[in-house]
Amino acid sequence: MKLNKLFLIAGMALMSLSFASCSDDDDYTPGAETGKYTVGFEAQDATVRIPIDATEITFTVTREDGNGELTVPLNYTGADKEVFASLPGSVTFANGEKEKEVAVKLAEDMKVFTSYPFQVSVPEEYTNQYKETDKFPVLKFNVLKEDFEPWGSGVYVMWVFGAQFPVEISYSPYLKNVYRIEPVDLGDGDVFQGFNFRWSGKFEAGLPVAIVDSNGKNLEAAFPTGLADGTYGPVSMKWVNDEKNPSVTDIDENGFGLWFLVENTVSAGSFGSNYDGLYITGVYGQE
Repeated sequence: MKLNKLFLIAGMALMSLSFASCSDDDDYTPGAETGKYTVGFEAQDATVRIPIDATEITFTVTREDGNGELTVPLNYTGADKEVFASLPGSVTFANGEKEKEVAVKLAEDMKVFTSYPFQVSVPEEYTNQYKETDKFPVLKFNVLKEDFEPWGSGVYVMWVFGAQFPVEISYSPYLKNVYRIEPVDLGDGDVFQGFNFRWSGKFEAGLPVAIVDSNGKNLEAAFPTGLADGTYGPVSMKWVNDEKNPSVTDIDENGFGLWFLVENTVSAGSFGSNYDGLYITGVYGQE
């Protein structure tokens, strides 16, 4: 296969700064008083992938001071009540408890491979924003029922960084012919997020492949890679569906691979388009 690098560095976008002037309005009303309990969550964002037969999800609320019993209200935003059948309105810490798990029941007819976002928050009076802490007052959820299971291993070749690294590959029996490159921690805070892709599963050259969404449909929108450029910051990836330069399977001196034509972008513009590769190095259960 001939892989043509198409580099295109876009011009840096100008940053615009806006300034707000102070108000002389004497009718200022202060917000809610910040509390002293330092209650919150260990993470700010969470993607929860659950089995198709799951009936609930859980999250953990923490506090720094475990003295005394404490009941903390929980506020929810954007939760589909037809999907999240029960949303506990509060959590109670017993004396000495610093962590409490909260369970949210799921409706039986929750759709598979559909993302359901919502967020849960702790009122300001139970937080302490003026104290240095690793707790977050808001937890943003994205819940997804799926059936991906371990399938094999591979080596991912990423042109924009000139890098390659081992990855794990999963497969969805429900979606059929849809696989996923699992997230991989590359160290120093870099976590390649991976993506779903469609492939017939046949080890033959010249077969079409595509990057797809959670429902197995072609994904032509940009998505974050989880990696960052040292100068321009976070890097996104976008699959390029080009009939003249198709994404296909190939066999070369390094083995069998799937080659995806992708465009990598940053806030300042595009690095251009080229092929990322996924060499299949092993299939579980096969010699």
